[in-house]
Amino acid sequence: MEYVIKTLLADKDLLVEKLKSKENTDANIERIAQIKKAINWLNKISELKLEEVNKYEMVKLPDMNTGYSEYRLMNDCETDDRMQWIEFKDHIGLTTGDFIIGKKP
Repeated sequence: MEYVIKTLLADKDLLVEKLKSKENTDANIERIAQIKKAINWLNKISELKLEEVNKYEMVKLPDMNTGYSEYRLMNDCETDDRMQWIEFKDHIGLTTGDFIIGKKP
């Protein structure tokens, strides 16, 4: 990941130089923004130590037509008895359209 980030930073520096010479200003501003976004994502992936993308399952939370509701994370304690389930207390406010990323078994 480090090599790719360094490559993107070098590309960004080249685009900044082109901006200074007023070359393709609008296009280069957009390209710089895209590079910054990509670098931020790559840094987050590195920080979380995520592996190859095919080792993860990604789920987009659906709209259940229940108004403005939130999804809650629970530990089922290996039982179907919901009274014994424990809610994950670090509330992060998952709502429609959010994503959950989990490792594949």
